[in-house]
Amino acid sequence: MQIYPAIGVDRVLFGMNEQELVALLGPPDKVVTSDNGNRDLCYYALKLILKIEPNNESRLGWISVRNRSSRLTGIDPWSMKREQLLSHLSLKFSEAYEVDDYGEMESYTFGEIWVELQFELDELTSINFGVPYDPNDMPIWPSKSA
Repeated sequence: MQIYPAIGVDRVLFGMNEQELVALLGPPDKVVTSDNGNRDLCYYALKLILKIEPNNESRLGWISVRNRSSRLTGIDPWSMKREQLLSHLSLKFSEAYEVDDYGEMESYTFGEIWVELQFELDELTSINFGVPYDPNDMPIWPSKSA
């Protein structure tokens, strides 16, 4: 499974609607509706959560990857030490990260590219990323051929 920041994961692209995702991946194992109306499509075998956002024309706007076979920027982020991974991604993304400490979980966010890494007990547990936005706060959807 290949993660492409600002684009998607494998053939799953930001901007797809729920019907397109179900046609591609099959029905999700579980659908969770959040307080803000997002529909989270949970795929257990893929270890993937796809967030359908009603504020964005009910299109895919956020992905959470927990699949340890996934790759990011051509590397295995799951087996790297946190400092090494963050240094590598800072160079690849050409930006510094911000840290939020939630006690047992720390979140490292690359705000320009919309990538968040979550660590628990010093272990990477989730790679979350979203569609980027233009200066007018409009999503920049990737082309369907991405």
